[in-house]
Amino acid sequence: YYNEKESKYEKIDTSIDKKNNKLTATLSHFSNYVVGDTELVKETPTTQILFILDNSWSMYTNEQYKEITGKDYLGGLFSSSSLDGFDAEGIRFTLTSNLIAKLIPKNYEIGLSEFRSDYANIHKIGSDEETLKSTLGSMNGKFVTKNAGTDISNALNKGLSEFSKDIDNKYIVILTDGQDSSLESNAKKIIEKAVKADVK
Repeated sequence: YYNEKESKYEKIDTSIDKKNNKLTATLSHFSNYVVGDTELVKETPTTQILFILDNSWSMYTNEQYKEITGKDYLGGLFSSSSLDGFDAEGIRFTLTSNLIAKLIPKNYEIGLSEFRSDYANIHKIGSDEETLKSTLGSMNGKFVTKNAGTDISNALNKGLSEFSKDIDNKYIVILTDGQDSSLESNAKKIIEKAVKADVK
């Protein structure tokens, strides 16, 4: 039985009839169960999660842009003169911090990355809770990446390389408001790479 609350497997008394290839067990509730060799199945599965956060300018307002850069936001050839401010309050950082506080005590290994036009891994998967939360508390308006923009394809491709090989469960959680014009054409390759790496 996989105990989701404790994030571990619990053995169920089972009689084994090898001659007829039959297992018999009495179950007390409907849940997730696994049939396997107790010498091979780990009691506590390993899970790694990489949070990849969009820190592009569309998350900020014109006022925040001026406060951060000391300049007025003028827009560009393909953008308006007004920033969207889709996450001006920095909710993505608070949400990630709250999730980390719930997941690390359950033995999940967590990593943190940032993306804009480029990608940067800030903390390797397996970093401690206080380090991750401290960084998240100071990310609003500060950048590890160098270039403005929103390249989701690049972030996913690079993020897929951050995981250890022999891990039971691997997840990427990407928080973004953006649209990446190259994502549609690259989606199939990214999905194939994720499937091959066993990353959800």
